Amino acid sequence: MTRDSYTYDWDYEVSYAYELGYCGSNRAPEEHEIEVLSIWDNYENKPVTGYEFNSMLGNVEEEINDYLNNL
Repeated sequence: MTRDSYTYDWDYEVSYAYELGYCGSNRAPEEHEIEVLSIWDNYENKPVTGYEFNSMLGNVEEEINDYLNNL
């Protein structure tokens, strides 16, 4: 897996690992495999953990998936 980081909603820095899904000319793209490793709150200067982390996870993964689709 490849590791990278992404700025989410201007206030959060997300570290994640990913593998790109297949995107052939005759097929719709497959979902990318994304594993969010950590979320850092730049405003509070601390890691996001617990309930806040879990509540953000779906939206963060969706935005990263869109970002990877547009590379």
